[in-house]
Amino acid sequence: VLMPQTPIEGAFKIAEKIRNIIEQKSKQSNLPKITCSFGVSSLQNNENEDEIFKKADEALYTAKRNGKNQTIAI
Repeated sequence: VLMPQTPIEGAFKIAEKIRNIIEQKSKQSNLPKITCSFGVSSLQNNENEDEIFKKADEALYTAKRNGKNQTIAI
């Protein structure tokens, strides 16, 4: 999800809200448990688009290594 003009703190909160909704909806259904992880990053000075996606990917894999079902911001 791209959120232009959104500070990283706001993007983190939105990602957490989405993650929590998915988890809660999964608990309320007869479907198998569904969870998700998110990596959040913010474009910093002198970075290009490739670098922001690389940071988000690194954050996502950190979330997965740390037990999944979480949001990590870099």
